[in-house]
Amino acid sequence: MTAPTARFIDVGVNLTDPVFRGLYRGHRKHEDDMSAMLERSKAAGVRSMIITGTSLKESKQAVQLASELDYDRTHFSPVATQQKYFRMQLALAKKYHLPLFLHSRAAHADFVRILKEEGFGEDGGRAVGGNGGVVHSFTGLPEQAVELAEMGFHFSVNGCSLKTEANLDASEQIPLDRLMLETDAPWCSMRPSHASWSHLDGLPRKLREIYLPRPVKPERFKEGSPVLGRNEPAAIGGVAWVMHLLLDVSFKDLTEQAWKNTVEVFGLTELKDGQNEDSA
Repeated sequence: MTAPTARFIDVGVNLTDPVFRGLYRGHRKHEDDMSAMLERSKAAGVRSMIITGTSLKESKQAVQLASELDYDRTHFSPVATQQKYFRMQLALAKKYHLPLFLHSRAAHADFVRILKEEGFGEDGGRAVGGNGGVVHSFTGLPEQAVELAEMGFHFSVNGCSLKTEANLDASEQIPLDRLMLETDAPWCSMRPSHASWSHLDGLPRKLREIYLPRPVKPERFKEGSPVLGRNEPAAIGGVAWVMHLLLDVSFKDLTEQAWKNTVEVFGLTELKDGQNEDSA
């Protein structure tokens, strides 16, 4: 096996982060390698990405990137503020029939309660105008996965979702027809200290070199190599490999179902039947 046969949509990638331009906390450590990083991702089978933005400024940058590519933190915001704007976002999803991109950290009870109060308790809120959605970077408990699945939501997993044995137990509860894949790059990389790492032992060497090539420290940057401590979309293949073992399905079946799930939830009609697969 010399090249990946799987295709991926990375549903959560933060390409506006300056580390992809070689900048770390305002200091340049290496040259801009955005283009090389994207080429590695394309070689790994990443055909499309959903670029996230955490502010209006970042969202505008994400839109600009997309047009060019072709291809529990209460110290930041008090609980009451988070809940207020969460409800406002749910209202927009209902008004404009949009899918939700959700993230819950150490707030499951309130998260589910508000979703149910706003009409998202069954079938992803489609009865009230919503269009389903995905719980991004899922790191919850097994019973929480079951509850959210019963409410009609999908799950996207990344390295953080597979960090501990408890995470692996929870990820095993995700139904195949509710699964999406992501990297959350440049965050949530898969590391040797994580419970998922041993599951990569069976990953064919050629694929490992494509999905998880050996990185170098930023200070020793060399063209063509990924940077240590900075996750890349190419690593999505490693996430998929672990999930195919946890769910006991073939690698091909898992990646194809995750592709199908993503296309359907986000209405990516241009990617149906494998058409026009190089977009962001």
